[in-house]
Amino acid sequence: IDLQVVGPIGSEETTQAFAEQLASRVRHVHGAVDVHFAQETRVPQLELDINRTMAEQAGLGMKDIANDVLISLSSSSQVSPSFWIDPRGVQYLVVVQTPQYEINSIDALGATPVSTASGTPQLLENLAQVKRIQGDANITHYNVARTYDVQLNIDDTDLGSVSDAIDDIVKERQPKAPKGVRIRIKGQAESMNSSFGGLRTGLVVAILLVYLI
Repeated sequence: IDLQVVGPIGSEETTQAFAEQLASRVRHVHGAVDVHFAQETRVPQLELDINRTMAEQAGLGMKDIANDVLISLSSSSQVSPSFWIDPRGVQYLVVVQTPQYEINSIDALGATPVSTASGTPQLLENLAQVKRIQGDANITHYNVARTYDVQLNIDDTDLGSVSDAIDDIVKERQPKAPKGVRIRIKGQAESMNSSFGGLRTGLVVAILLVYLI
């Protein structure tokens, strides 16, 4: 079962807090196991705060600095892929990248050379300040709006009973949700409800046809 919490743009923290409250309620449902978020949040990250004045004096824009850092950390295939074709016609991707063991500290990252228009490279630490922050490892959206998915598995019981308990929790929590935040039930529970709804409709139509005949 996947409980998708959808929130408006600009209220990500409020939406995440509400999703965490929803997850804490779901953990007490009998048969609900492995309750977790599909999104990895509060992951340690490094943020580069570019000094625009220094960058302008070196004749660099944000894109130039970002490309050089990206090449150093993730190889040149990200921004300028190059290929070598051997005489047999086999194509190979050729990349340039700083060895990962060479970038083992913030100081080593700050020593990353950044090419300039004058031909004299600048060090990254002269153009940007490196900060430790926490951010999201993966971000998901539904119709542009940010989503947080509370996912769970079923154990020692049937899907229907857990799904009914989840429906009760959703009906209880939805009126208390922050403005613009909605809860959507996805996963196998959604497929089950859709199938049963179609079956009920088919039974009603069949009874009507038998009665008319």
